[in-house]
Amino acid sequence: MQIRRDNNTAVGGQALSTNTSSSSNIALGAFTLTTNTTGINNVADNNNDRNIYIGGPDASNNVYIRYDAVAGDYNPEDNSGTSESKSGNVFIGYQSGFNEINSDRLYIENSNAGQNGALIYGRFDNDLVRINGELQISNPGANNGYAFALVDGTVDQILVTDSAGQLSFEDQAPNVNTFPIIRTNMTTNQALGTGGWQKVAFNSVTLNPTSSTEFQTANNRFVAETTGVYRIDSSFHTVNAQANTEYYGIAVYINGALYQEYSVNHYYNTIDASQVAGQISCVASVTAGQTIEIYVNNSQTGVTLDSSYGKTYFTIERIR
Repeated sequence: MQIRRDNNTAVGGQALSTNTSSSSNIALGAFTLTTNTTGINNVADNNNDRNIYIGGPDASNNVYIRYDAVAGDYNPEDNSGTSESKSGNVFIGYQSGFNEINSDRLYIENSNAGQNGALIYGRFDNDLVRINGELQISNPGANNGYAFALVDGTVDQILVTDSAGQLSFEDQAPNVNTFPIIRTNMTTNQALGTGGWQKVAFNSVTLNPTSSTEFQTANNRFVAETTGVYRIDSSFHTVNAQANTEYYGIAVYINGALYQEYSVNHYYNTIDASQVAGQISCVASVTAGQTIEIYVNNSQTGVTLDSSYGKTYFTIERIR
C-alpha cells in the first residue's frame, strides 16, 4: 500500500496510519510512524528483517539507526510500550541509547549500555565525546599506529610510548633545575694528624643556586634529601712542602664507609720539596638521608691543608 498525504510517503501496512495533519514524512515498512499524528520532516525505515529504524515517534530532530530505534521500550511495529519525547539525539546500533531519557545525546553501541559502557557516548549540548574502550590511532600492530592507555596515571605522570604501539603513563623526569649544586671550602687552614684517614673540615658554602640546606657546615658533610645519582669532585693541597715520598690520599665516604679513593706516594727527588696535592671525581647512587664526606690520608707530622678557594674544595651536584 502506498499513501501520499500532504507531501507524506508511506509504504507498508499501518505506516503513518494515525496521521492527521503531519507533512513531509517518509515511512517505509509496516507500522512505521504509526503514532505520528502531527510531526513533520521525519524519515522512518522499518523493513521486514527489523534491522533499521530511522526516526522516532513523538520526537524531533533525532537520528536513530538500529532495530528498536527509540530509547525505552517502545516497539514501532505494534505500537506497544512507552514512547518518549526527546530531540537532538543520534543513536546508532542495536539497543544503543535504549535507557537514555535526555535529549542531545550520542550513542554508538550494540547493546543497551549506558554512558559509561557504550563504545562511544557524547553530548551535543556541551560538545562532549567519550570513548569507553581503547582508542587507537592507525593500527598499533602495523603502520606505526599506537593505542592510548585505558586508565589515567597519577599526579605529574606523563604519557610515554613503548615504541611497540602502546602508550602508558609513567613518572616524568625530575626538573633538573631544582637539583642541588653545591661548592664548599674551608675558612681556615686545617692541620692534619698522623693517624691516617681524617675528614676534611669543609665549613663554608660558596655556591648554592638552589638554596639547598643539604650541606651541614657544622658537621662538614652533605646529607642527601632525595634519592638520586650525584657527581662528587674534591681536591686538596698542603700549605707546606713535603720532603718525603710517603703515601697520601683523598677519598669519598658515603654514610661513613669508603666509596672511592685516590692515593699515591708523594714525588720527591731529594733536591726540591713540594706541596702534596690530590684530586678525586666520581658519581654515586645515594639514598635520601645518606651522608657524603671527604677524607684525606696522612701519616706525617707538620702537614696542613691549604684553605685557598681554588686549592681545597668539595663540590657535589645531583645529576639524575
